[in-house]
Amino acid sequence: MTIFGCVYITIFGCITGRAVIYFFRVILMNCENFLCIYEKNNKCLLDTINLDILGQCTNCVYISVENDLLDTLKKNTRAALQDDYDDTI
Repeated sequence: MTIFGCVYITIFGCITGRAVIYFFRVILMNCENFLCIYEKNNKCLLDTINLDILGQCTNCVYISVENDLLDTLKKNTRAALQDDYDDTI
């Protein structure tokens, strides 16, 4: 098994005359973008992906979050971080 970026691949070789032809099959693709609709349990659900020049997935589709819910989540996170900060002082 070989690691190619964040993708684990297996390499199958086939010798034809003097040339060796390699076949690549994706076994496991990790994904850390929990806001992408194709991410589940830190794994990408897509069989193939496209990467841009920076190595970022171009197939990513972000979930939509209502503004009211987003504001509430931000407020709760700020409060939790402030509580954690206050506990260290």
